[in-house]
Amino acid sequence: MTIDLGKITCVIEHVGGDHANDSCIIYIEEEKTLFLGDCLYANLYAEKWNYTAEQALLLLKKIEAYDAETYILSHHDQPRTRLEMEAELKLMKECARAVVEHRGNRALMEQELAKGLKRDLTEDELETIGFFVNGYVE
Repeated sequence: MTIDLGKITCVIEHVGGDHANDSCIIYIEEEKTLFLGDCLYANLYAEKWNYTAEQALLLLKKIEAYDAETYILSHHDQPRTRLEMEAELKLMKECARAVVEHRGNRALMEQELAKGLKRDLTEDELETIGFFVNGYVE
């Protein structure tokens, strides 16, 4: 849905995702700002918090279609820049790919991602890997 507010245009798109099937994002075209709400968060309603590779990749494709410079997430104090979001989305894509390739083997995923980054993984990166492992189903 596109809403013309005069000098501002709001594009509202249903994107779904693991966190909630009804997640929507709002893009302010003139400001190049994308409001992501909760859509990037894991499924917190399962026994183990998780991401599924398939849902995550579909969501990321929708988010990347927007020419945004600023990203607003509902549970972060500061907006994210394009570079910050690109890094976060890249991590999620890598985890989605790796969880399928390594059939949910967390140790192999961690080794591969650390090797690719040429450094130890951060707590946030380890948490993201864990969420993908929790959502992996053969």
